[in-house]
Amino acid sequence: MHTRARYAFIVLACALGLAPLATLADVKVLFDENDPTQTIFPSNLFTKFDFTQATLRRVNLPKPDCTVQQTICEDIDVLNELDGFNPQPRISIPFSGPIDVSTINSDTVFLVSLGSPIGHGSFGEKVGINQIVWDPATNTLHVESDAFLHQHTRYAVVVTSGVHDTDGHPVSGELFGKFRRHFRFGDPYGDDLEEGMRRTSHDHVVALSVFTTLSTTAIMEKIRRQLDRHKPAPATFDIGNGGTVRAVFDLGAITSLIAQRQVGVSGGTPVLGAPTPVSLIPLQVPFAGVVGKLAFGKFSSPNYLGVGESIPTVGTLFGNPKVQSTNELYFDLFVPAGPKPAGGWPIAIFGHGFGSTKDAAPVVIASSLAQQGIAMIAINVVGHGQGPAGTFTVNTAGGPVVVPIGGRGIDQNGDGAIGTTEGSSTAAPRTLLGSTDALRQTVIDLMQLTRVIKSGGIDVDGDGSGDFNPNRIY
Repeated sequence: MHTRARYAFIVLACALGLAPLATLADVKVLFDENDPTQTIFPSNLFTKFDFTQATLRRVNLPKPDCTVQQTICEDIDVLNELDGFNPQPRISIPFSGPIDVSTINSDTVFLVSLGSPIGHGSFGEKVGINQIVWDPATNTLHVESDAFLHQHTRYAVVVTSGVHDTDGHPVSGELFGKFRRHFRFGDPYGDDLEEGMRRTSHDHVVALSVFTTLSTTAIMEKIRRQLDRHKPAPATFDIGNGGTVRAVFDLGAITSLIAQRQVGVSGGTPVLGAPTPVSLIPLQVPFAGVVGKLAFGKFSSPNYLGVGESIPTVGTLFGNPKVQSTNELYFDLFVPAGPKPAGGWPIAIFGHGFGSTKDAAPVVIASSLAQQGIAMIAINVVGHGQGPAGTFTVNTAGGPVVVPIGGRGIDQNGDGAIGTTEGSSTAAPRTLLGSTDALRQTVIDLMQLTRVIKSGGIDVDGDGSGDFNPNRIY
């Protein structure tokens, strides 16, 4: 184009309110309200209104042909129960052609908080990006938010004219502009877009998408309030030899401890592994004589896990989680030697690692805590410790006492064996959840255990009152 003619064109474009640089760009930010792979994602375009949710939305992703891709459809069914998207999402931005990836940074692509539908969140807070990945096969940019986002909060993903194509031209938001001009008045998504534009330097915005983060703690907050409404029953130590012996032992009186875990099921009958000695020497290391008692007991905890080791979904705003049954949970308790302090022993609740059990690491660290005058208690995580028929045999001069180990594993896949973590993940068709619900249930059990201790419900010396300080639980 002749220089004078080109100048006249730019002047005309400015007079008409157009963006001359954008008209020179060949690469566009794709914006398709019907295909999540062809628009900025995540996006509330792929949600629907749901007044039972704290976000007032529920995910509504399209599904492929489920006769061909059944597993993907099952995963999408799980996602479509959520009231929003990942609080630290991978954000995908598709383009019509290649871009200059060196122009991608937290000034050219970023997030802005638009607040929460229920009145929380930080309005106007800017969040940058990291983990920049360019996929040349699909001309898609993938980034991750540079911070964990607030729950049930709307965020605008902003793409600015600072993003250039490989010829150095700013990318175009032509498709976004067309959508923005034609959304219906009062449309919630369109209103969110306009709010997003108002909260950014909109002269430089090329494209923008709005999504809402899911309510990460809403269900657990509801369950915590439910637990607070009821005083828990006290724990009991009457679990030895079928409930006839109190399983509280002076450590020095134990001559050996033998574990026999349930490793499988055959014809409905538990299959036990070989008896295995458990060394108590670590209870004397690095401090000898500081652990006074080793006790085994149980307490009751509400179980929210339903079919397939999954917590049934309810609305995060108006729904109420339902107790499915009651668990009898077994614990190991290590009590310091010497007289009980006024107010009771301080006590630490120990959480074992994934794949371990309540009977492993606690034995190793109990003496270090006891040296500081701190008792320790531990339970198994859901799906850990193998089957529930496993036992400890505590040998003393007075004879053996058999107590349940308290394994929480199950033969989930029906192969007759119980793995070391089997039952800690959700079964099909909700396998996408992984261990989420098992760990949530474990948190519920720990909340309940805390309440048992606080209410004076662990009476290890049998004098009728609790032995642990309700204000010093760690």
